[in-house]
Amino acid sequence: MVCETAIATALARHGWVFALFLHLAAPCRVAAGVDLAPPAGTREGGENGARATGPLLTGRVLEKGSGNPLEGVAVVLEGTDTRTETDPDGRYLLRMPRGWQTILFECPGYKPHRMEFLFKTLDVDLPPIYLEPLEAYRPAMVVETRRDVSAMNLEVLLPEEIARYPSTHGDPVRATESYPNVARSKFLDSALVVRGAEPANTVVLVEGHRVPFLYHFGIWKSVINPHFLQSIDYYPGGMPSSYGNVLQAVLDVQPRDLPVDRAHGVADINLADTALTLTTPLLGGRAALGMAGRFSYLSLLLLGGSAVAGTEQIVFPRYSDYQVRLVSRGLGGTWSLLALGARDAVRVGDQWIDADPATEARVAAYGVDQQVPYITQFHHVHLNYQRTGMSPFSLTSSFAGGWDQEISQLPLFDFFNTALAIPSLTRMDRWMAGNRTELTWKQGERLEAAAGWELFHSRARIMDLTDLWSSPDTPIPAPEVKPVTLLAGYSRLTWRPGHGWTLVPEFRATWYAYNGRTDPFAAPRATVRQALTERLTLKTAAGLFSQLPDERDYSRRGNPSLGLMKALQASAGVECDLHHGMGLESTLFASRMWDLTLNDVDLEYQDMGHAVVYQPVEVFFEGNGRAYGGEVTWRLRGRDGGMAMVSYSYTRSLRQFSSAAGEGQGEPGGKTTGTGAGETGEWIPGDYDQPHTLTALATWPLPRRWFLGARFRLGSGQPYTPFQCAWEASRGSYYPLEGARNSARGRLFHQLDVRIDRTVLKDTWRMNVYIDIQNVYNAKNPIVELPNWNCSGSGSAVWVPLVPAFGLKGEF
Repeated sequence: MVCETAIATALARHGWVFALFLHLAAPCRVAAGVDLAPPAGTREGGENGARATGPLLTGRVLEKGSGNPLEGVAVVLEGTDTRTETDPDGRYLLRMPRGWQTILFECPGYKPHRMEFLFKTLDVDLPPIYLEPLEAYRPAMVVETRRDVSAMNLEVLLPEEIARYPSTHGDPVRATESYPNVARSKFLDSALVVRGAEPANTVVLVEGHRVPFLYHFGIWKSVINPHFLQSIDYYPGGMPSSYGNVLQAVLDVQPRDLPVDRAHGVADINLADTALTLTTPLLGGRAALGMAGRFSYLSLLLLGGSAVAGTEQIVFPRYSDYQVRLVSRGLGGTWSLLALGARDAVRVGDQWIDADPATEARVAAYGVDQQVPYITQFHHVHLNYQRTGMSPFSLTSSFAGGWDQEISQLPLFDFFNTALAIPSLTRMDRWMAGNRTELTWKQGERLEAAAGWELFHSRARIMDLTDLWSSPDTPIPAPEVKPVTLLAGYSRLTWRPGHGWTLVPEFRATWYAYNGRTDPFAAPRATVRQALTERLTLKTAAGLFSQLPDERDYSRRGNPSLGLMKALQASAGVECDLHHGMGLESTLFASRMWDLTLNDVDLEYQDMGHAVVYQPVEVFFEGNGRAYGGEVTWRLRGRDGGMAMVSYSYTRSLRQFSSAAGEGQGEPGGKTTGTGAGETGEWIPGDYDQPHTLTALATWPLPRRWFLGARFRLGSGQPYTPFQCAWEASRGSYYPLEGARNSARGRLFHQLDVRIDRTVLKDTWRMNVYIDIQNVYNAKNPIVELPNWNCSGSGSAVWVPLVPAFGLKGEF
């Protein structure tokens, strides 16, 4: 649509020379996005316009590798002024003189195509012409993504680009780990560590609604199929007022629109799983349906699995996910329906723990299978509506509902004899429903206002079955029911008074009802940007934020006195658009947190006669936190599709623990004493305090459609609580005691990841073969420090070792 309007005007006023100039300056488009309106009529061109005589040439121009129609391709009769361009369906129509003629098909970003043809008196309908992209990789579906320049901290990540980052295994969501403010998480944490905050303070949203977990088993692929993603809005801090119930960062996944021209499919097969995607038009192009699913066979490739706690039990991890999306137009707007879900489970080869038949029967009565000690799953449905044709107003409304579940049987170990002690057994089922609605008013480019509300209700049913193992006759407490209600209203004003200023005052008021209490919270926020030049922008932001603790944290097993977490954030930075595709961005930030939910693991000791069993018990308490630091990122984007990024961040994340945190040390027989950590109110490193993080990332195309990517990460070691040893004379052996909390730090983390792939293009399909190698030189990065069997030293479990992943992806 960009091309034809400008060219038609130029034709009427200035002739073919100026029209040709405009056309070469305007890029053509892949017509594969959602456009449910009827395509424009085929354009006819020829020498002297309609006065041309001779046979009529018709046909279509498509993108090689995807078969998608190309709009705006110039169809030129070489040596003459006779030309036209393709419509949104890729069709063209041109009057040709008789005889041998050379026809040129050209478009920026594609290799030009020439062909010779003998024209006589009959009209000619050519077979489809396929133009090959110039870049080493071009996505089959091009999408346009909006970047909200009024936000202080926002990264809009395009899946087609970031999916090729090394160590992502083709998963765009995992590419966020390469950004400067994201540090390495602890093993099996299922969320991101942003600016030193606890993973629970970073939420993952799909279309604005929260999903229970992001990665399969915390470290593997994300639960969102990459071919259903349009963009990922990533806020490391300073979130707009439309986001609530989050203390630190937001990752908002936006599903892609579905093509309505024809059916599309993707099959991604690798050593761990297979993912399938299929989209098809409905109702004559007025609607579209997409389905995607992934299932794993990782357990079959583990060659017997892995032993648990030195026993003969064998572990088999299994995971799966699915998405179904329907898009249609009606009732004056666009409707979309999204159903998504995921399931992780660990199956063991035999019973998880030896128990008498009565106890095993009681376990089964609560829906717990001893051969499946770990299950986490969710199933959600989203219904979205966007009202159009209300200029200058626009309305969006989204409804969500679903259910999620977690069943966890965690074994407790004897450090010396590696014998299983009493396991911790919990089950939580949660039902949720919510609505988000926003009305936006826009008056030109200077003024924009938005107002909306968010309503959310959930009901969690928590069963603590830990005591069930102690005796078949032990009464089990009744399930706890934890309802949560959130009602919020927010407003945002974006004002551009001129001279490069952008002022964004915001306000959010939230009413929380949970755990038998109510907490209202007012959260003013503001962002100011000043564009000094076209290439240099200053920015600053500040605001208040709040978040509820998880229902399990304030259950009977947790701490029922936990309340609303609160934070004050402030940041300032500069964006500089350098020449030759380079950019530089730097940000300073600071945050103050109070009533923060913190957790620790106490060791309770039980004398079993032959040995002392150390039973870890997780405890929760309120504390304070503060974080400060800075980050700088340099980017280079090449014209050939390659890119490079170097980022460094310095972050200090400190915590002030209550005296309850000091009760993590004890003696055999259950007697405990304090460690002194936090008892005097001193500030100590938080669990995720990693001061230095350096990431260097580069991807670049090679000849013959090869593509190479590399990523190197360097980071400070994670804090941990060291163990001390005490001698028990009566037994003649040592037993471990915890030292001061987080008083030691692990070794420096470093890792190199490499990805190599090659794309093969055919007319209507493409194939991508790749190998993704994580931790190329097999660095031994420790994650847990534990005392050895006689407490004479310590050993450490290591982060993910060298992991090669080979895959094959086909698209049509």
